[in-house]
Amino acid sequence: LIELLGVIEWLCPWKHPGEEVEEEKEEEEEEEEEEEEEEEEEEVEEEEKEEVEEEEVEEEEKGEVEKEEEEVEEENP
Repeated sequence: LIELLGVIEWLCPWKHPGEEVEEEKEEEEEEEEEEEEEEEEEEVEEEEKEEVEEEEVEEEEKGEVEKEEEEVEEENP
């Protein structure tokens, strides 16, 4: 009978309840890690967008200052 059980288990391996729980925990941990990585990537992208926007604003401000300086020079030769 024990040998028959061994053959059945070999032919149709089933998982013990503890193994299923462990695999589920591992899968959940992997999913959480993937989600965290995605969130980090999104944060980095947002920071890069903010930096680009700040640079554009600074360039616009510099351009406005230069225009004002040119207007002042034209008014007061």
